[in-house]
Amino acid sequence: IDFDKANAQLNSYLDRGYKLFANEIPTTETKFDTSDDIDGPSQVFVVRLDHDTVTVTPDNPVDPGNKINPKDPDSPTYTP
Repeated sequence: IDFDKANAQLNSYLDRGYKLFANEIPTTETKFDTSDDIDGPSQVFVVRLDHDTVTVTPDNPVDPGNKINPKDPDSPTYTP
């Protein structure tokens, strides 16, 4: 199994402000098994994402008007 497309999709989510909570996608190509999956899928790769957060404080300020996520062209901006 080539996971390039899955990893590209994962990176797309990470670029939009999600954080990776759990990733079971193998880092190298993987072979399909020989199971006929009668009792359910035998090869499942779980990826869990969560919204990332940033705490804004006087010690960690942001500039009003800047995008919340600069990697996302549709990102909202910080307000004054």
